[in-house]
Amino acid sequence: MRIAVHLGSGHLNGKYKRTRKPNECEKCFDDALSVLGSDYADIANIHYVTDLNVWGEVRKRGVIDLAVQLKESGRSRTVGISTHDTSVVKLAAETGVIDVEMFQVNMANHRLQGRDEVLKVCADCGVGVVAMKPLAGGKLLQHEKNVKIARYQTGGVMVEAKIPTSLTPIKCLSYVLSRPGVCTTVVGVSSVDELHSILAYPNASEEEKDYSQLLEELF
Repeated sequence: MRIAVHLGSGHLNGKYKRTRKPNECEKCFDDALSVLGSDYADIANIHYVTDLNVWGEVRKRGVIDLAVQLKESGRSRTVGISTHDTSVVKLAAETGVIDVEMFQVNMANHRLQGRDEVLKVCADCGVGVVAMKPLAGGKLLQHEKNVKIARYQTGGVMVEAKIPTSLTPIKCLSYVLSRPGVCTTVVGVSSVDELHSILAYPNASEEEKDYSQLLEELF
């Protein structure tokens, strides 16, 4: 088990609140550790750095400095960041202070310009990649439907595709985990059947994992 605690998100009057103030970020971080009954997190994850403007903001306002301080003090083991922008993925990896990044990786963004290049930058810099949205928010499982997959689900491009019945959760995971730099993935499920399909991955055959014909069929 690994504990990731966000820097930049918290609660106000019982509702989600996003903040870029280091003192508020630190308080929310410590509150989360207290609730979890731990004196450290495995990852202090800088939350929702959607684009280059937000990247500049978290740097200028000291949120990245706070994350480094948490690591140096032992309250976090690593520094992470989550983003929807390939430019941020690259810049964050090259800072030398980011240990792990969360970014959308799925079949729907297979042709996203620069995606594999920045994933390789992460690998070259020793930065782990946690792939978000491997099922594109469930859109890749809507068989025989013409679906529109939004930019936030692909990391940069809106995609339209008819989803073949042969596209399974196992093939989606196989694709994601084969990408350069990807260490693991976080999967959201909408049903017990989907959960069972995901849990079947470790014992799946190579044939069940083979997605090679799907890329041309989809795109």
